[in-house]
Amino acid sequence: MAKQLSLKEILALPLHKQALVLEERRSIARLREIKQMAASLALLEPLQEQIKAAGHTINADSTAPVFGKRQTIQILPHFIYAEVALAKALLTVGFEIIDRNSGPFRTVVFKKGRLTIQVLMSEKHLEKVEHAVAAEAPQEPAGATV
Repeated sequence: MAKQLSLKEILALPLHKQALVLEERRSIARLREIKQMAASLALLEPLQEQIKAAGHTINADSTAPVFGKRQTIQILPHFIYAEVALAKALLTVGFEIIDRNSGPFRTVVFKKGRLTIQVLMSEKHLEKVEHAVAAEAPQEPAGATV
């Protein structure tokens, strides 16, 4: 196995060789991530059609593992407006929001069964999703008793 070059050694290479070495490192790192996500992606796979029918398509290139958390993947929508469609679709197919942090950009954690999905969302978009889902929820008839 060839010796790993240090960053200083890589930057001393001609640009073309730098590009090749850095791309090879990026590719190896992504393959490791995919192996780490294999179990989570297998849990997500049967839900793909339902999520798509609910308004969002999840592509493999928008997924990443959440380090230190098993059965958890992060989905990074390619467009900021897509976070609304993603969150709404996850809630529609039965995921629940189990955690969120505060601030203008929030990590929102969705869970269904053993699968946990993290999505980085703006506070405004999260509120929009929650209002839309609440409006679509079936209302109990007036005077109903439990």
